[in-house]
Amino acid sequence: RFPEAATFGMMAILECCVRLRLIPYNENYQGVFDNFNMPILITNNELVPKWRSAVEFPYSDRLKESVNEPLDVGDDKTLVCERLKKAGYVFYVNDNKELRDLDTELTKANSLIEKETALIREENELAAQKARIAARNELFGEIEYKMRPKLERISKLLERAKPHSKDFRKIVAEVLLLDVYVKRSANILILSKENENISVKELGLAIEESERYLKYCHVLSSMNLSNAEATLKGDTLFDLYAAFEEVAEASLLKATKIIVSFNDDELRVFTNSQIPLNIRQTNCEIVEDRDDEGYYYFTIKERGESV
Repeated sequence: RFPEAATFGMMAILECCVRLRLIPYNENYQGVFDNFNMPILITNNELVPKWRSAVEFPYSDRLKESVNEPLDVGDDKTLVCERLKKAGYVFYVNDNKELRDLDTELTKANSLIEKETALIREENELAAQKARIAARNELFGEIEYKMRPKLERISKLLERAKPHSKDFRKIVAEVLLLDVYVKRSANILILSKENENISVKELGLAIEESERYLKYCHVLSSMNLSNAEATLKGDTLFDLYAAFEEVAEASLLKATKIIVSFNDDELRVFTNSQIPLNIRQTNCEIVEDRDDEGYYYFTIKERGESV
């Protein structure tokens, strides 16, 4: 470890030279003070000046007054005294005007920072509000897109609806059934944006409300949710309700009773129709079958899984 030994040896040699004053130190104090551009005065304990800066010290006659506390000497200036450990005192002058100017500038800077912070906060709030509005518009656009076929169907039915005609009640009943489907589907879509999973009870509430309006179409319906505490993804729940709606609409002229059950992510719709309903396929897989008496029933499940 020669480099380390040589380094520490050199340090020891320099220290010895300094202690033996072979290398000068603590010299030319006056030269140091001559380079100061502010009035400074150092005195002994009897306030006799020993060192002074090149700039003239203007308050030599008031030193004693400032020993215990800073002394206001006018013109926004303060004479300050600090006690040295043993050597005596050091006196210097504070220019309060400069300090006040700096404080004013600092106050202005703080005010500007506060305004900029408030502006940034408002910009962030505005950006968040725009994001919420954009997300809401996107959601409403999605609802309008998915509900467009039903809305167009409602519009066409209302065009055909003539008061006092024999089909008027039948058309109004079908419009009410479609209308409740649009309302409940929109609610499910909104919930699916707010929650990753939705309780099956929400599907039950939607089907129950549709069943109330099926009665006006002369179709009696009942439902049983054997797994009401389960949850489903929002898209899955929406697709199951849409598939039920297709079965319900197809049953209007061919069935008078519908029984709905839900168990193990599977929706089953039993009808008393012995005529094929010709169900239009949806995002869910709908399997049509017949029981021993020839009545049609439907098994509805999310696509990609066997039924």
